[in-house]
Amino acid sequence: MNLQRRGISQHHVIIVRASLFLAIAVLTGMALSGCSGGNPVFSPTITQHHASARIDQLLRDTAAALSPRPQLEVSKLGTSVGLCTINPSDTADKRVQVVRTYWLRGITERDYKTIGEQILRLWKQKGYAINDTPGVGTDKPNIHAATKDDFLIALEWSAKGWLSIGASSPCLWPHGTPPPGH
Repeated sequence: MNLQRRGISQHHVIIVRASLFLAIAVLTGMALSGCSGGNPVFSPTITQHHASARIDQLLRDTAAALSPRPQLEVSKLGTSVGLCTINPSDTADKRVQVVRTYWLRGITERDYKTIGEQILRLWKQKGYAINDTPGVGTDKPNIHAATKDDFLIALEWSAKGWLSIGASSPCLWPHGTPPPGH
């Protein structure tokens, strides 16, 4: 087939071939390196203490921006540090996740619709990735989002008729570094 009759120059063919070669080389390199130059499981992270402080900041800043302003009551069942559950079959992965949940007290069910709308607007303004928003615009709002630094954050309505906000950290090493030998 004559490429020039089809309006394709030899120069264009060379550029396309070079681009394909570069793309194949980059993809091969990513596959061989695990996309990050090594196993990300064994990379340094923030510390457990830093994650806990960051979660508290995220949740308190959210509550402080609301009107009416709720009081935060720690949920005893929703505050914990546990093993990272990304790959439960990976026994070498001893990273943890920090999780904290607060009940929003001092607000009434009449406030839930506006609280949900305010939180959605606030988190969008902060650039959070909004994953889903079932019930926003009703008195049973739920919002699930992720911050720019990979913390998951949520507003949730409970079957008991209460609202809570909670957050969880990305997987991390308790002291910020993997165990020796990794």
